[in-house]
Amino acid sequence: MQADSASEFGSNETIKQAVIAGMGIALISAHAVWVELQHKRLVALDVQGLPINRTWYIVKHKNKRLLHSSLALWDYIVRTGKDYLPKT
Repeated sequence: MQADSASEFGSNETIKQAVIAGMGIALISAHAVWVELQHKRLVALDVQGLPINRTWYIVKHKNKRLLHSSLALWDYIVRTGKDYLPKT
């Protein structure tokens, strides 16, 4: 592959496998590669300006009444959602 070429893939898994196969480097969410970093199948590069930190939101329409199961999921995500994101 030439240094000035680029490829576009449709899924995080495809991107990870391409990098593992030596096809190049990628900019991808730490959440998506956490397991591969832990098992040393991938490495994180120290790049100026990274990481790009994002804020996650959970939203619903203000007039939408949630069913009991949906309300339980909403409460669970609000209470514990941050625990599922990797610490970077």
